[in-house]
Amino acid sequence: HRFFLYLGVPTPSTVSSGINAEYGRALVNGLTPQIVYPGSKLTIRGENLGQDVHDIINLWICGEDCKPFIEYWSESKIICYVGKNPQKEDPFVIVVTKSGGEGECTIKLNITDRAERISHDIEVPLWIEENSYFQTETVINPRDRSLSNSNQKNLFGGTVPFKSGDNSSESDPSSSAFDPVRYLLSCHRDVTISDLQSGVSFLEEECGTHTSSDIEFVKTHIDVLLACHDTLQKVNKLIDEEEENSTGGSLTGPLDTVLNECNKCAELLFSSILNKKDKADRIRNALNVIDRFRFLFGLPDSIDKNINSKAYDIVLNDYKKAKSLFADTQVHVFQQVMDGVHGKIRAFSKELQERLLEPRCPLNEKKQLLKYLVEFEGSSTNDPAWTSLQQQQEKVIQYLTKSKMEFKVKLLEFVKMEQLRASRVTHRENSIAPLFNQVIDELCDTVTQSLPDYWSLCQAYLDGSLFPEVKIKPHLVHQDSIMSPPSTPFLIPESRHVDHEEDIYQLVGDVMNLLSSIMRQYCITMDFKFNSEKDVEYAVDMVCRARQHWTPSTVKRIKMCVERLLAINIPLPCVMGTVDLVHEMQLLCVKCLFDSTEVSIRELHTRENWEISQERGHTALPLLFQNMVLSLLSTVKEVMEPIRYRDTLSQDTDINICIQEKFYSVVISFADCLKDLTDIIEAESTCEKETIVSSPDKTPAPSTSTSTTKEERLVLVLGNCRHTILTIIPTLLDTFKSHGYI
Repeated sequence: HRFFLYLGVPTPSTVSSGINAEYGRALVNGLTPQIVYPGSKLTIRGENLGQDVHDIINLWICGEDCKPFIEYWSESKIICYVGKNPQKEDPFVIVVTKSGGEGECTIKLNITDRAERISHDIEVPLWIEENSYFQTETVINPRDRSLSNSNQKNLFGGTVPFKSGDNSSESDPSSSAFDPVRYLLSCHRDVTISDLQSGVSFLEEECGTHTSSDIEFVKTHIDVLLACHDTLQKVNKLIDEEEENSTGGSLTGPLDTVLNECNKCAELLFSSILNKKDKADRIRNALNVIDRFRFLFGLPDSIDKNINSKAYDIVLNDYKKAKSLFADTQVHVFQQVMDGVHGKIRAFSKELQERLLEPRCPLNEKKQLLKYLVEFEGSSTNDPAWTSLQQQQEKVIQYLTKSKMEFKVKLLEFVKMEQLRASRVTHRENSIAPLFNQVIDELCDTVTQSLPDYWSLCQAYLDGSLFPEVKIKPHLVHQDSIMSPPSTPFLIPESRHVDHEEDIYQLVGDVMNLLSSIMRQYCITMDFKFNSEKDVEYAVDMVCRARQHWTPSTVKRIKMCVERLLAINIPLPCVMGTVDLVHEMQLLCVKCLFDSTEVSIRELHTRENWEISQERGHTALPLLFQNMVLSLLSTVKEVMEPIRYRDTLSQDTDINICIQEKFYSVVISFADCLKDLTDIIEAESTCEKETIVSSPDKTPAPSTSTSTTKEERLVLVLGNCRHTILTIIPTLLDTFKSHGYI
């Protein structure tokens, strides 16, 4: 029945009406082998070679239609046998299909009359089939009565001509590899269809007659079996008689010796050839495997080359392709190669993670490296992007901790050097201020340089831009819609990042809390934790004495850091600890500035020169007091500048109350200064009287500092009090009100 499926050539009208212009013409671009002879097997490769076997109309091989002999595999592969009369002047293979029409061929065949014969002592790279070198007669099945008589019939019966031109197993009906198409081509090539149909009927009848059991077969052929048995007994008897009468012994003994010698000679002649053949087969098979899977075997070197040239996209595409093809392979060699590839990718991923931790790595490059990490480990259960964000946060914390330890060491060295001095001099207060300013700048720079890029990466992680896009088929998206689905698939990012939103806020908050903790420890609580209590006390004393010198700049620097972080939309809860630190530092700075100003105002009496101002009635002392307070207010205003991007009214109220209390203390300090000035006048007057009483003959020397008398000085002190009450204090109150402190 297989033979009849290949028969029946359609008419030209059928061919022209069945062509589908959308499918494409057939193209033959590969023929194996390229040297053929009549009846040889030919493998045809190309494009659009038919959608199935029924789609093929004609298969022209060297001008001869060989469609009945084809074996269809796919649209790109067909196996066929060359006809008996190939035309050398037309060495092309043309495929005609219903879907694409007449095709074309880009390769020519080389036609020979017969297969090239190669002797057994010539080394060749291919194994030559030896069936054609040893001609044997056809073995007739004794059970087939149709072939056992003198008028030998063929398998089809009747007068169908029989040709024994092919002795291969495919043409032998008794072989398990019997191929009816091959048999018909080799033995019944010139038979008409009517004769073949009658032959089919004959075979069906013969199959019906051969359904009897073995016992019935023996009963039917008992005469033949007995004749064979008698013949074998006669042969055995003749051999025994010959051995008895012969002086040379057994007849089969020399034959066995001859056969063994022939076997040894054959081994000597052909063992090397067979060994070479086996070795060549192994090498050829290995080369075929290497050539067929050269992408996989060359992938490790390709990965190294592309990594060195920074062609990471190519590395990613090759790795994805290799995983899709060989992820579940059971071949040991392929598994070894894939293990090596996985090892290189793991090492490369580790290198990318180290580059992400570099402080000078640009933001865009970090995002791209994170995308590569996600792509390389996309199928794994862990989240490389989240792991990288955690590692970067730990790196920032390490920088902050390192700066803290370095400041502790520098501060201890500074304290040791100051202790070596014999006395505490006033310039020591200013000398420690640069050290505090330096550590505050380092801490703030670490945060302001690291967190903006880090927060951008966190935002990219949250919005899914670091993850690959997942294609969803349109019919899955619009399965409940009555409208027709779109032609393009939807692209949505993966959603593994959703669960880490609160964790990201926690990571940023931990960094800011550590920054606040370090600054609070050294600037407010002064918990230095030195080994020696003496060093701790000395350091606390030095820091307290110099607070008014470094606290204003510290407040400004911390405030700039917070404003920059709020400007990039970092949530306020993440930096709330640092905002509270700014408030505490502002309050501390205000107290230190007012305390320092109070001390300076109490010592204003030392600067009194008793020169009467142009307005008369007071000296320049109240004006000095006013200038000092105004300078203090200017500094406080800079320190109290509110943080942008947030409301600080509640905290400013607390500081305003502190400022009002300190302003009252400053006024009291100036009153104490004027009182101390009167005490000095009384003391000087008493000293002069004692000098006159003790030395009445001596005239007291005039004062070199001033020419005013005691009474005039007291009047000037009263004038200063009056001018302060009437002019200076109202002016200062107006200034305080304008700044919003009252």
